[in-house]
Amino acid sequence: MSGSERAPDRQAAKPATGLAGEDPAGADTEDSFLEAVRAIPSAPDGVAPLTPPPHLAVSSTEPAGPGRFLPGAVDDLVEATRSGRVSVQERIDATLASIRSANQANNAFISVLGERAIQCAEALDASRENGEAQDLPLLGVPIAVKDCISIEGVPNTCGTAGRRHTLATQTAPAVAALEAAGAVVVGTANLHEWAFGATSRNEAYGAVLNPHDDGRVPGGSSGGSAVAVATGMASVALGTDTGGSIRLPASYCGIAGLKVTTGSVSTEGCYPLSWTMDSIGPLARTVADLAMPLDVLLATGGRQFQDRSLPPLAELRVGVWPGARETGRSDDGVRASFRDALAVFEGNAASVLEIELPDLALITAAQLGIITSEAAAVHSPNEVDRGSYEENVRELLALGDAVPARDYVNALRHRQVVWQQLEALFSQVDVIVSPTTPCVAPLIGQESIDWPDGSSESVLGASIRYLLLWNFVGAPALSMPCGMSDGLPVGLQVAAAPGSDRSLVRLGAEIESVLSDADREHCGPGTRG
Repeated sequence: MSGSERAPDRQAAKPATGLAGEDPAGADTEDSFLEAVRAIPSAPDGVAPLTPPPHLAVSSTEPAGPGRFLPGAVDDLVEATRSGRVSVQERIDATLASIRSANQANNAFISVLGERAIQCAEALDASRENGEAQDLPLLGVPIAVKDCISIEGVPNTCGTAGRRHTLATQTAPAVAALEAAGAVVVGTANLHEWAFGATSRNEAYGAVLNPHDDGRVPGGSSGGSAVAVATGMASVALGTDTGGSIRLPASYCGIAGLKVTTGSVSTEGCYPLSWTMDSIGPLARTVADLAMPLDVLLATGGRQFQDRSLPPLAELRVGVWPGARETGRSDDGVRASFRDALAVFEGNAASVLEIELPDLALITAAQLGIITSEAAAVHSPNEVDRGSYEENVRELLALGDAVPARDYVNALRHRQVVWQQLEALFSQVDVIVSPTTPCVAPLIGQESIDWPDGSSESVLGASIRYLLLWNFVGAPALSMPCGMSDGLPVGLQVAAAPGSDRSLVRLGAEIESVLSDADREHCGPGTRG
């Protein structure tokens, strides 16, 4: 494939009708959704809707640099290129060959940028030979970019049919920073239309398929980004996370993904879903491989946050809330993997403490009220024709149209209240852990999950149950592989206070190493069960 050649379409799965499979609040009607939003309690007097929470303090004290992390495959790749054992062009040629071989099976890419990637590789090799590129931290690393993040001159489809021929007029700072650091973009990754869904089922460009079982979804909305990494078609990928859209596909595909502190990485050049919730972050096969891309991304001109340091595992205070151990509303294999991970923590001298979280049902209602309202404003019916949008996206936008302004503002105020509660919790524990999701990847077309306790939950509701809280308060959260259940990956989510992104990745790499040392059966990214 050369130039901006479009990856071949696959037959998309038939979309669910109604909201049974797409409504995370479990609501079957617009009225019940609005009732949930109206149930959000009023915030105390003096709480403003957009007052920056305390973690927006300026200054950056933790030093950056590659020596602070355990070495990962990305480091090995860069070292091989610096030493001259492999040229950038050889690596990119091999990557493009891998895409030609593997993409047909999983549909991870919308556009494969073969000609552009080869030109970038040639330029980097010339600079390396002149001694000008030796210190680039991502020299020769092939990356995929979610197709709602702009690259100048490249189609920026956002996964929707109406933008098939829309060329970006600028390169997003996040992409520009990675390229300036020596990375090579090999293609734009497929996604759920408008980045507004959890399955990456896409009528216009074909469904993205889970690499562990092509009858299952990879998660969304950054499904193509996760699959590109899991199958070796990219070493690193960029995704977006507004309500779990990096962590969910990372978990379902068996790789690592980081939702950064909201605002710490520039979202300029990314088509918005929710202005107050959107974030751009990295996905990679291992947590260690996230380290250098994160350092580069944190220098993109987003807000500067006060870095918070986390202790090593042996001194860590790990918070677990009862819902994370649920026996009646989670898969047996997920519970077993999570229980084993907690045992590994305790076996390495970490303290595991029971905590109580704020009401997650209210947080879900508030989060969805904000996201749907802001998405409806982005896709205002006065300015765009939603008629060509997929049905599940149109339905979610319609919910946003119906949210009254007073309820939207009240949801924003509730966000500040919840952050104050979380700030108190983070004075008692260093991290809060849970399974990334209570289930493994659902089947394509599956609309609901029947739990052992006899209850039923929508696929989207189950998929994002443990994810929304961290978008709501703007905190960093990491999903990492921690086992397999019936041949499908299980994810572990580790969240920390805002501003602790670098330290969280460092800690995650240590946890990753300890889990590996514990020889946990089938644990690891990209492993087929």
